Amino acid sequence: MSENQTKTAETPINPVSISTDLSVLVAEDDPMFRRILKSWLENWGYRVTLAEDGEKAWNILQQETQPQMLILDWVMPGVDGAEICHRVRMRQKIPYQYVLLVRAKDESADVVAGLDAGADDYLTKPFDRYELRARLTVGRRILSLQDGLIRAREELRFQPPSTKPRMRDETARSF
Repeated sequence: MSENQTKTAETPINPVSISTDLSVLVAEDDPMFRRILKSWLENWGYRVTLAEDGEKAWNILQQETQPQMLILDWVMPGVDGAEICHRVRMRQKIPYQYVLLVRAKDESADVVAGLDAGADDYLTKPFDRYELRARLTVGRRILSLQDGLIRAREELRFQPPSTKPRMRDETARSF
């Protein structure tokens, strides 16, 4: 590993830039890995909910208040992470839930299958905690953009018809 790569991996991200109030569901059947993830996430400012198997994770996702981010182990007892991901996407829930699928295998077919199931991202175990943090930062950015779109849509919905932006006839015909 080059000196530059080592510095990047060891350089902590400014804690102010990662502070968040987002909730994360960690569905992981390995108790040690579950505790490690919980510790990292809480240190980064996330509210963490844990599930030791797929059934418990799915039950958590049936509650009225649900986590915005999901870290799902692919291989778990009961319902696997890819199936949970598929179910989440079939609901087409608003607001959007960011899904990070984790698995010990890194074959390209696994990555493709995970993304096809609806995952937003995929990490291979074991992974570097800074890589996880960076990927969660991307997830927060996506959730923030989606939240902004929902708010803009709602603002437009409740505007009187005379104040809504209109396309000129010639612009509309060009589409």
